[in-house]
Amino acid sequence: MARTFEDFEYTKLGAFTFHVLRDPRIIRRQLLKWITLEWEHDHALGPEEYWTVEWLGRLPQMQFSLKVLRLSEIRPRPDLMAYAKPGYSFIAELEERVKEREQAVGRGCSVEPLLVDDSNMELMDGYVRYTLLRRHRQRTAYAYVGIAREGARGRARS
Repeated sequence: MARTFEDFEYTKLGAFTFHVLRDPRIIRRQLLKWITLEWEHDHALGPEEYWTVEWLGRLPQMQFSLKVLRLSEIRPRPDLMAYAKPGYSFIAELEERVKEREQAVGRGCSVEPLLVDDSNMELMDGYVRYTLLRRHRQRTAYAYVGIAREGARGRARS
């Protein structure tokens, strides 16, 4: 029988409870399945949002591990943070989503780790969680940190 749910561990870090995966193979499988679907959907809705294509190219070239990172080390993407078009502002939508997540966490919901590229500490996924954690003066967070697999870095850029 195929597994449909992974064995998440619930662990407190600062004021937040995270649901984490520790096995790098399971982390990779989950990210390639769920984050890829999310980014493909985002790209279909906003084909001008080029970072999704970039991330879709990088993600399969990575191996992942769970780490605790200082939030001050993580770098949100400036072009994404500043993104706006008629009728849409990433920052405005982010604020609304942070409010919703804050209410959910206040009701006891856990949060998943951020997704960070080790090569430049770029935040690839988790802008709502990152903003919420910063707002509540959390100093550290769990993150799935992606490292380009040996020999993959050159292929990812070509």
